[in-house]
Amino acid sequence: MKKAREEKSPAEIEAISGIICKNAVNFLQRQLKGQSSCSILLYYPLGREISLNGLFEQLKNSAADFPCELRIYYPRVRGDEMDFYRVESLSDLSEGTFHVMEPSEDEGRRLVLSKEDAAVCFVPGLCFSRNGARCGYGKGYYDKYLSANPGIVKVGICGEFQLADEIITDEFDVKMDFIITEKE
Repeated sequence: MKKAREEKSPAEIEAISGIICKNAVNFLQRQLKGQSSCSILLYYPLGREISLNGLFEQLKNSAADFPCELRIYYPRVRGDEMDFYRVESLSDLSEGTFHVMEPSEDEGRRLVLSKEDAAVCFVPGLCFSRNGARCGYGKGYYDKYLSANPGIVKVGICGEFQLADEIITDEFDVKMDFIITEKE
């Protein structure tokens, strides 16, 4: 799957990413009905990952079109742990661990969830199965974070070329609740 992703041209990844961002907006509008506020957990793409930068811009520019107040967060890695911090602009991000763009470590902006909070986490990966299994990058950051926060709605983000009928996972791999691709 990694090879299939690397074989895609930047233009192909950009086109697929644009469609996925539109599908993600539609998903959020359905998913967030009845909520007063929601935390949206995004990621900044590395290499040829599907980019959700367009989703960030759509959420910021059309917040009034959503049924609830949106707060957007990006991950920051600290040792073996990952936390999410609120971001107002993509310019709030700077290069961090593994050359991934990350927010600054400002405790006042760190995501702290209560049981009443609605939260949706868009999760990258090398590949996903149609039933929600995910193959990540091997460090387990998302698995640890999502295991510690089981109330978060987990949404795998991938191109159709990264989707398999079945994949092998370990017992600590967290299953996604939904998968969004350019086709579904």
